Amino acid sequence: MKQLAVILSILVSGACMARADDWLTVMGDRTNPALDTIEVNPVPVTMTEESRVMRIRVSRSVPRTNWDGIPFRSYVETVEFDCPNKVGNFQQISYDMQPVWAGQSHITTSYTRAAPRVMQFRGVTPNPVERIIRAACRPLAR
Repeated sequence: MKQLAVILSILVSGACMARADDWLTVMGDRTNPALDTIEVNPVPVTMTEESRVMRIRVSRSVPRTNWDGIPFRSYVETVEFDCPNKVGNFQQISYDMQPVWAGQSHITTSYTRAAPRVMQFRGVTPNPVERIIRAACRPLAR
């Protein structure tokens, strides 16, 4: 999915302007709740030479339960990408019982660096975690 890497690289580098409400569909279809859908907001919340904080949203094809026992069908997360270590860690996740972010969040959970939760997208095939990290961590334009 070279196109994702190129688009995210351009947007993260600031070479073009994107609105904060724009979402790039990595996989799935936001109009079809029967599909697993993952989208990235290409406008970084913050960025440094070694990290990026970005928003990602996920809608699952069936109801799921996270590692803390929280039920959900979709969620919006803030992820800090640790580029030297090639990992994305959740900062905050707002969970929704409805697919495709159609409803109110029923719980929001924050995570710390001391007790990180790693971005994984369990059960999603093909899993786009590595592609998203590579795209988010492209070097900044000078």
